[in-house]
Amino acid sequence: MRTQDPDLLETLAAAAGCDYLSDLRLPAHRAALRLAVQGCAAEDYPARQWQEALGYLCDASPSSLPADQAREKLLGFLGGKPARR
Repeated sequence: MRTQDPDLLETLAAAAGCDYLSDLRLPAHRAALRLAVQGCAAEDYPARQWQEALGYLCDASPSSLPADQAREKLLGFLGGKPARR
């Protein structure tokens, strides 16, 4: 039986200490969220999940960016620099 791939937003919420996905949008969680994103490599999740995370967290229209570019744009929004992996 195949298990479902991990969901990026759920992973980020857990890493940032959020009880609900909507908590990810709260300014109080921004630093923890930035660290959680820095800890994830672009290739750890499908591009679609990075695009969804970018759209949800930045309140933006869905994008068609590749995973690495969506991750970098998300980090830019969060005020962080991409971590070298």
